[in-house]
Amino acid sequence: MTQVSLESWHYVAATWDGSTKNFWLDGNVIATDMPAGIDFDSDPVYIGGDVDNGGQVTLLGGMVDEVRVYNRVLSDAEIVALSAQ
Repeated sequence: MTQVSLESWHYVAATWDGSTKNFWLDGNVIATDMPAGIDFDSDPVYIGGDVDNGGQVTLLGGMVDEVRVYNRVLSDAEIVALSAQ
């Protein structure tokens, strides 16, 4: 598990290319998964939390700023460049 330092901003990204999910922290891949699909339940997507059995769980204890959703997978170079902004 990756430790995230407190009291500072971090760049977080996730990509899905149809077969592999990559999770990024500050321009570095910290986890990769190759699941059968991208979803695991029918609940809506939430940024900064999750919903299980109709209740909010695993809420982010921080702030979210500048959320972006793309209709394509960003390249590694694009994610590294964005993390440096």
